[in-house]
Amino acid sequence: MADNGIAKKYLEKTNDWLQLLFSDYGQKNQATNADVETVAQEAVRQLQWMKKRLLAEELHVGFVGLTNTGKSTLLNALFGESVAPKWNGPCSSAPVEFRCGDRYRTVVHYKNSIRRIKTDCASAADLCEVIKRHATETGGLSGNTITKLVAEIPNPLLANRLVIADTPGFGAAQVQTDEGRHQQSLLSYLPNVHQVFWVMRTDGSICLSKQEKDFYDQQLSDCCDDLVVTGMDHLDNANREQFRQQFKQYCCEHLGVYFLRFHFVSGKQAVKAKQTGDETAIQATGIRRLETRLTEVADTTARPGSIAAEMMTLCSDFGAWLNQFDTHSGTRNRWATGKVEWLNVLHFAGLLEPTDSHFTGWRNKLEIALAGKN
Repeated sequence: MADNGIAKKYLEKTNDWLQLLFSDYGQKNQATNADVETVAQEAVRQLQWMKKRLLAEELHVGFVGLTNTGKSTLLNALFGESVAPKWNGPCSSAPVEFRCGDRYRTVVHYKNSIRRIKTDCASAADLCEVIKRHATETGGLSGNTITKLVAEIPNPLLANRLVIADTPGFGAAQVQTDEGRHQQSLLSYLPNVHQVFWVMRTDGSICLSKQEKDFYDQQLSDCCDDLVVTGMDHLDNANREQFRQQFKQYCCEHLGVYFLRFHFVSGKQAVKAKQTGDETAIQATGIRRLETRLTEVADTTARPGSIAAEMMTLCSDFGAWLNQFDTHSGTRNRWATGKVEWLNVLHFAGLLEPTDSHFTGWRNKLEIALAGKN
């Protein structure tokens, strides 16, 4: 884009008007069609997440999953060094944010307190030990007092103001248990995250647990575009590809979404391959494709164009949803009238034909999308 600042301001205003359009339409139809009101509010929530990512000066990506799904191993594979503590059973009891720094350093943030403990570390191993003491279940120092631990590391993956968070696992049935406390810590941290990478471990079976499906539906559906699948190390290449295709189809059917990006990664093998520097072996683990995706979402230059495409897709999906069944004539008429009024407001406000060539024909594109057409 010629001017990223202009593009961001333009998209921010367009996003605000879209939220008003969907919200107003949902409220006007709640008495006659509750489904329309529910879907309209879902569209508003997705737009709110898009705006949050659009305006982020630094992008916060959260790796989220059930306890013991291999999140820490995956992060160590991404960074190429062991900075995230890992073992079987509950581990992270507080979120750990990995940021780019010129040295190894940790900063511990406390609840209801301005104090922070800063520790300079001589190596990645030393930093890992500090994290163990402050932000893991066996460390004994976190309890309910720490909101997060910031770990600064000199790593090129984080160079473009990308923040990657290793979060506590979810899935406990009772909030009084240790794992339940971890889940509460995760839920408190999620509003700080712009984009979730959902990590799931499989033993070769193609299924989602009820805990995973419920958590996705309730907490992740509006902020998660990426699913990272681990635990396929025992499958050969032929069976692995067959598993990938079957797993994608299963998730689409049971989650009711078709836009998730799937990343099949062997975390343990990636750690070993990076230790040996064998690029062929590294590529085979899938870790390079995940690195590329993280670099893409952090790219501030490309982000406005990406979010513009997401907004267009959302409009098209909503229009297509309305067209899939015979809605009440009043409902359909209110939509037709409302979207035309909204487009005219944007037009007279000078927001539909900005000088940036990227948005040439924006009104026509939006009108087609809102009608549910490709």
